Amino acid sequence: MSYCCNILPHLALSIRHTMTPSISVIISTRNSPVWLEKVLWGYENQNYKKFQLIIADDGSDHQTKNLIDNYRKTSGMQIDHLWHPENGCQKSMMLNRAVMHADGDYLIFSEDNCIPRFDFVNTHKNTAKPNHFL
Repeated sequence: MSYCCNILPHLALSIRHTMTPSISVIISTRNSPVWLEKVLWGYENQNYKKFQLIIADDGSDHQTKNLIDNYRKTSGMQIDHLWHPENGCQKSMMLNRAVMHADGDYLIFSEDNCIPRFDFVNTHKNTAKPNHFL
């Protein structure tokens, strides 16, 4: 599997040349359920819907899990929630775990306070180039 990403250039290798890449969106979070909900609204309203959504949760309390569980019930999106117990700042560990979990050939990294425009994923899909990151 090869990856291209917009935040971690050391992971930017390449994407498949002959087809549209499969896309995984990885959102890091830690105890920000109010903002995370707004971010989820943004991804639910994307004009390109064929992407995997992974939440890399760095030890949030039960409020974040409850938000995600409730959102799954009302949303058409599949949401993969990766979590570990709070142990100080372990964001990098969670991002690495999310990368290993991702099914996509193209990875988009974002945060729990970055609400995406309606065409965010589609823009990545349309501007992706082998051996580059955005």
